[in-house]
Amino acid sequence: MLNKWKTLAVAVAFAVPMAAHADNCDQPNLTGFDSVYCFSKIYIGEDTRMGDNYRTMRSLLSSGEFGTLRQAQRNWLDYRDRTCMVGPTTVNVDCALNVTRARADFLQARITECRSVGCATSRLSEY
Repeated sequence: MLNKWKTLAVAVAFAVPMAAHADNCDQPNLTGFDSVYCFSKIYIGEDTRMGDNYRTMRSLLSSGEFGTLRQAQRNWLDYRDRTCMVGPTTVNVDCALNVTRARADFLQARITECRSVGCATSRLSEY
């Protein structure tokens, strides 16, 4: 899996040393390296939000319901890879961001649903 994300990993590796001076992501005309850093921050934030939502969902579900969610998450990972890989070692980073953001939003909606009216177990298998 590491090879699949090589492009994104390289982008993050280049971005980390720039963290001290590239925190102005809202500025126009960013350099290429600043853009990579800013994108990395956004992607990592969405990936973290998705992981946090997944952990919260886990705490709201029975073990059987969680098994369904876990399988859906695995299916989503396969979907993300099939959808966003454009070569054996190249990731379409815009696709990865959009797909990850959509999954984080989906999980957040399930959290809201579970806390307000109860978990709709039929939705847990969606990805």
